[in-house]
Amino acid sequence: AGTSKNIAIHATSGDANLGLLLHQSNSADPATQMQARPSAVATALAAGIGEVECLTYTATTSDWFGLVVENAGSTTVTDFMVYADSSAPTGSLAINAGAAQTGASRVFLDVTADDAQTGIRRVRVRNVPGTFGAFQALTAPIIWDLAPGAGTRTVEVEIENNACLTALVSDTISVYACPQPAGPLANGSFSVATGLPWCFTDQSTNGLVQYTGGQALVTGGNDGVSGFTYTYISQAVVVP
Repeated sequence: AGTSKNIAIHATSGDANLGLLLHQSNSADPATQMQARPSAVATALAAGIGEVECLTYTATTSDWFGLVVENAGSTTVTDFMVYADSSAPTGSLAINAGAAQTGASRVFLDVTADDAQTGIRRVRVRNVPGTFGAFQALTAPIIWDLAPGAGTRTVEVEIENNACLTALVSDTISVYACPQPAGPLANGSFSVATGLPWCFTDQSTNGLVQYTGGQALVTGGNDGVSGFTYTYISQAVVVP
């Protein structure tokens, strides 16, 4: 009693329009042990053919409950799974592997998620403030576009388990403005970590080094991460 329970039904094959009805009876009252459909204390009936139905109920007393699976119409045999859970999933989010700053608005989201009871169903992402995008399967990593401009950016991921319970995880990263006017960073050094980092745009696909006037201009395309958009790197380096 007093614990909220989520119950969900997933059709795994077939075309049935499945629904859930939860009934409660009093073990001391035989009249409650047979009930009509409208007597259900919680229902999940509106999702439609092939969709997941979820209900939530918090019992105020410890007593008998009966779960009814309803088929509102089908032409083929339908298989399904029923999940019940009372605890939300757990997880974490790291933007660009936990980097403190970036010069690119496109980033990698490393999301970890776990649910020992029912497993992870899906996730969705948003910039904060902002609205969530569509749910998607959890992949690693997720490529994401931050809100435009420089400054601190926060991304939030909602994780959903197979019982429709959710958890929110978030991370922040600082987006720095590229030097103005746009161009290579003068007198930089690849061996020194201080100073302005590189700036990125979506232009080049090949890397090269050009030597002129005592400096080397280094441009590069592939960031070395499979599947990521090619980026342009420009850095002037003093050559002894």
